[in-house]
Amino acid sequence: MIEVIYHPTCSKSKKTREIFANTETVERNLEENMLTAAEILEISRTLGLTVQDLLRPNSPVYQERKDELYAMDEQSLAELIATEPTLVKRPIVKHDGNLILGLDEEKFAALTRADRA
Repeated sequence: MIEVIYHPTCSKSKKTREIFANTETVERNLEENMLTAAEILEISRTLGLTVQDLLRPNSPVYQERKDELYAMDEQSLAELIATEPTLVKRPIVKHDGNLILGLDEEKFAALTRADRA
């Protein structure tokens, strides 16, 4: 099963949902069902990234608090992201324990082919 974690006003999220429109997916709207701090930490570990790497620079919250965000420890930052869903890069696509962060049409196409096989 493919899970698409998205933000409803994000153009990359909209494009991702279009790509997976004919594929069996579970969708998670970040405004209605925010990621927990534990999930954010797990995403960063799975991708081999820091929590800071998950930050979305275009977010208004990021713009207002940039220096503070980079001074935070991983746990504190994950807890903040859990309350401010615009801070995290998206979409996030989960499939068989693997994650894809951001719009990656080639990887998404491979997933849709594999899901149909």
